[in-house]
Amino acid sequence: MGGPKGGFYNTESLIEAVALVLIDVHVRDSLIVARIVLGQTGTNSNGGAIFTYEHEGARRQAFFMPRMAISLAREGAESSFDFEKQLFSAASREMSFGRSFFQGVTGAMEAAARHPGEPAGDGFGIRRGRS
Repeated sequence: MGGPKGGFYNTESLIEAVALVLIDVHVRDSLIVARIVLGQTGTNSNGGAIFTYEHEGARRQAFFMPRMAISLAREGAESSFDFEKQLFSAASREMSFGRSFFQGVTGAMEAAARHPGEPAGDGFGIRRGRS
């Protein structure tokens, strides 16, 4: 939202923002919480996200809305945006991911990179090489 300058460390999409959190320790350490919301956020628009983080000594928020919300992509749109007022659903589901979640994911990524190879199982308790 608000173009790259209004986004989370100049990212243009939620996917770019999550990728940046996973690869850059300084960005990850600045993150307070990433909130993902599933619910109606406009006419024919569902879902959104808010990243709350600290940057240059100030607490900031970056908003991510569906790409079809073109009016929100213009530079400066984030300055007058109120995410909670955008929620049109009578009820919606939200999940929050704190810094420790992303630290755990990056730890698992680093361990996987140190020990490449086939996984021992399929994730459902069935071990490879056994019937």
